[in-house]
Amino acid sequence: MQFNLTLLMFAIMAAFIALGDASIKYDDTPSTGGAVRAAVNSLQYNFPDGTKINGVRIDQRLHKFDGTTAPTADEDSADGYSVGSVWIDVSADVVYLCSDSTPGAAVWANVTGSGGDVTGPASVSADNNISQFNGTSGKAVEDSGYGFPLPAAAIDTDAVTSSKIATDAVGADEIASGAVGASEIATDAVGAVAIATDAVNAAEIATDAVGAAEIATDAVGAAEIATDAVGAAEIIDASVGAAELAADSVGASEIASGAVGASEIAADAVGASELAATTVAAGSYTNADLTVDADGRITAASNGTSAGQANTASNVGTGGVGVFKQKTGLDLEFKKINAGSGALSISDDTGNSELDIDIVTGGITATHLGADSVASDEIAADAVGASEIASGAVGASELAATAVAAATYQLGLGGSLTVDADGRITAASNSGTYRTIWLAAGAMAPRETNGAAFATEEYATNDVQVDTALFDSSTTEALFAQIAMPEEWDRGTLKVKIFWDSAATGSGDVVWSVSAGAVSNDDAIDAALGTAQTVTDTVLAVADLHVTTATPAVTVGGTPALEDLLFFRIERDADAAGDTLAVDAKLLGVLIQYREDTTTPSGW
Repeated sequence: MQFNLTLLMFAIMAAFIALGDASIKYDDTPSTGGAVRAAVNSLQYNFPDGTKINGVRIDQRLHKFDGTTAPTADEDSADGYSVGSVWIDVSADVVYLCSDSTPGAAVWANVTGSGGDVTGPASVSADNNISQFNGTSGKAVEDSGYGFPLPAAAIDTDAVTSSKIATDAVGADEIASGAVGASEIATDAVGAVAIATDAVNAAEIATDAVGAAEIATDAVGAAEIATDAVGAAEIIDASVGAAELAADSVGASEIASGAVGASEIAADAVGASELAATTVAAGSYTNADLTVDADGRITAASNGTSAGQANTASNVGTGGVGVFKQKTGLDLEFKKINAGSGALSISDDTGNSELDIDIVTGGITATHLGADSVASDEIAADAVGASEIASGAVGASELAATAVAAATYQLGLGGSLTVDADGRITAASNSGTYRTIWLAAGAMAPRETNGAAFATEEYATNDVQVDTALFDSSTTEALFAQIAMPEEWDRGTLKVKIFWDSAATGSGDVVWSVSAGAVSNDDAIDAALGTAQTVTDTVLAVADLHVTTATPAVTVGGTPALEDLLFFRIERDADAAGDTLAVDAKLLGVLIQYREDTTTPSGW
């Protein structure tokens, strides 16, 4: 039914169009969706999507033919535009075509064609001339008036810069063989400013590319070479000969230091004209005085006199006897050297132009030596034997001192001697004999403050009974012992070993401490003891004897002397971090070691 109505409306519209009372137009109002609308007076009809008139499908895309500005990204599908929509900016005479209608990101391309004359030039044209665009007339094709090869006038001054030439754009393939000659390079065209620093190096010049054949005779002079520009590294061996160098073109400023060696100078190449003149006047000089520089050139010369110089001689120095005697006329007179005794010999070594002075073997006797003149530095190793020493010549003053202290040493009482290969005593000591004294715990007294508790214990199996002193595991407790040391004691340091047992089952270590002090007749009994020394021992088993290692040397407080009374303090240092046995320790006694004096005691 819709189709028939459409045909009917089209027939009616066609009739009225023929009468001039109807029209068909494109409605670009966004709300109509860009439909083709036919109107007859007050009657209008929107053709459905896809309707064709005379076989042509009606375009229903939205277009803008009367725009006054360019479209933006916001002219998009939300406004009814789609891919293929056309926008004409009538103010700028520019046509745009939509290629993407995404909302907020629409893309419009300028498809305006270029205007101007595209017909080739006629009366002014010439074969092979370059065409150009004329921005004034708008002609796209116009005769430039220039053909190949380009004349210098066709290239503006400084028109070709490094930015116009791509890196490595001009290589050997881009320059025809023999293309660049003298006629192709304008006078003074290539100067220092035209060549970038380090632009021409070994990589830009083919091996042996520039030789004698490539440089015209006299082409390169001093003016063409910058100071120090050409050194040995810049010249191919043997490429520059006499024909390639203009007369006087190479001076000192054109040659780098060390650039010219023997291999760079041709045979007979340097003559009088090649040497720089000096200030010496050419001529003959008699008895000449000459000045020569480091290069061997004579830089000054003058005539001397034939009278010679009034030479003389003298003895110098502050000591000794001089050999110069006097000058008689032109003769310089010297003294002879004579041996004053048979201990010396003097001979003339003519072959070496020397006077040889030597000591005669056996020539030096005791009469030649002063007192104390011969020390150890003057005597060679093993040079002095029995035959060289006179009887009675070596006394106490002639023997070098050793480190042995002068004293009486009693070897029978533990003393010792060290003797070297020469029979000298180099060390000696009275070491004495070591003795020990036993002090039982039962012979000691507990300290009033924190004293150890005494106990008598009988061991069950064999009824062995011992006196012990119990030392607490948490409080440092002490016993005191007193003894008059034997007269043989050397009054030196002592060492002590502790004999003990554990009061109950446990594990860990016990730290024992020993200190001592000596009291002489009329000294205060309450005297200070020496520094305590400790020894640590590990529990083994209950009812087993434990014997510690020896304490470090115990220094006895006071000034020990014969018949002194020594006080010993025995402690368990329960406060020490190393004391870890958590039960009482039982002290059985201590063993004290002392060293005997090397002096035998006198009778009372």
